[in-house]
Amino acid sequence: LLLFYSVCICLICLYIINFYISYIPHHKYNWYVARFFIEYNLEFHSTYMGIWIGIAILFLIHLILLLKSNMYKFFLLFMIILLFSTLLILNTRMALYSLIIILIVNAFLFFDKRQKIYVLLTSLFFSILIISLTNRYKDDFSFLKENTLKKSERYPIYKCSLELTKGH
Repeated sequence: LLLFYSVCICLICLYIINFYISYIPHHKYNWYVARFFIEYNLEFHSTYMGIWIGIAILFLIHLILLLKSNMYKFFLLFMIILLFSTLLILNTRMALYSLIIILIVNAFLFFDKRQKIYVLLTSLFFSILIISLTNRYKDDFSFLKENTLKKSERYPIYKCSLELTKGH
């Protein structure tokens, strides 16, 4: 059942990647415009798709750890790369970072020292890849460099959440 779910999500991801490639003349590699075209034309929100993809990636990683056959592992790794590519196209950075955090926690709980180092290096590589490939972080960093955090439109939300958490 987990594999069937992951295969279905991979098929949706193939459709999204194909749509992204076919719309290159319209969005011209602008991440925001591409995401808008994908969400508008395919009629889903990329945050929810990011959650579905993240769950599929976790299932596939679990299957890779259980299987003995290298051929199946190669196929599942290809599926993970496809899913990860779609997360980059959809520019769902929080889903990507959530996956990295979950992998690091699992590495420290269940892996030996060599495997922990491998997971940490892979996580660091993916974090750098996410930061370098998404335009959203460039905009965030330039905003913080030029303005204070209090000028952010999300500042009231963060402040209210902090006060509620403290119990004031």
